[in-house]
Amino acid sequence: MKKKQQTQKTLKFFRFINKTLRTQDIYLIYQLRFYIKDFSEQLELKFKELKEEQKDILKLYRAAKLSSDELANFQNSIGNLISCSGYLSTSGEYSVAYGFATKSPKREGFEGAVFEYIVDLDVVQNIVLAVIHEYSAFPEEAEVIVDIGQRKNKISIFIYRSIEID
Repeated sequence: MKKKQQTQKTLKFFRFINKTLRTQDIYLIYQLRFYIKDFSEQLELKFKELKEEQKDILKLYRAAKLSSDELANFQNSIGNLISCSGYLSTSGEYSVAYGFATKSPKREGFEGAVFEYIVDLDVVQNIVLAVIHEYSAFPEEAEVIVDIGQRKNKISIFIYRSIEID
């Protein structure tokens, strides 16, 4: 139980780190560099376990609220590589992402979207991801974290399709 509580604290800290990475505040990122490195190393250990246990393709889903322009841009980029700074939180369950995408309150001028990522564990070389639902306060969300990458500051992941939600 103590390990689970510690991991939940780690996940909260991960979310703080992710917000910091998105601000691109170099001073703050520098202050957190050891935590970022440690979290990425923990994800890599979980990824090695995942690759030993599962050899097939993973489908991951992520919800987002996007402006009409952003949504159109993504729809025109289906099948292409995309980049994102920071860790990427996804779910192994479509229904979870759909729930987040349609969750109120709706921001005016924004639409919900669900992204589906296809990850072939036999092919993946430079992307590290970890299934963390066992440590989550909400295990039913089937959360999977994608690392920021070891060789680059930004990860690239193949986007298979984007689904618009009204």
